[in-house]
Amino acid sequence: MKLWEVSEKIEWVLANEVDKETGEITDDTLKALDDLELQRDELVLQIAKYVKGELAESKAVAEQASILSARAKRHEKRAANLTFYLQKNLPEGQELRDPTVRIHWRKSNVIEPRWPEEDLSTGHIPDEYLRKKVTLSIDKKKAKEDLKNGKEIIGLLLVEKNTLKLE
Repeated sequence: MKLWEVSEKIEWVLANEVDKETGEITDDTLKALDDLELQRDELVLQIAKYVKGELAESKAVAEQASILSARAKRHEKRAANLTFYLQKNLPEGQELRDPTVRIHWRKSNVIEPRWPEEDLSTGHIPDEYLRKKVTLSIDKKKAKEDLKNGKEIIGLLLVEKNTLKLE
């Protein structure tokens, strides 16, 4: 039986096998409820074990992804260094090729500031050519502390929730 089916069966037993006039529950009904609750508890534990397994698998995959990402970055850096090496050692305009690779030069336009980007606020570059990035986010730690201390904050509520923990 599936967990949702057990839960529905418990609700059905409570709705249909309890005396509607007195609210009395027979011994057979109590036994059926106990059995259903044991089934439900066993299913919940099995699902919790499965969740733990999924979390462990997620952690292992993330760890491998991190290792592979670091490896990819090393390869990218090595490729960039070798490309720079080729730029320094191949005269501009010269082209080389074989059946698997072609090396050639291409003209491109790149914007290079005359001053370090840290000095952009000095006004050397007109504002119309500057882009501003602004990120707004709630300081949840400060807001939580203030709300706990009784301060009212428009638009924010301190809500108590139960969080399921698997250990």
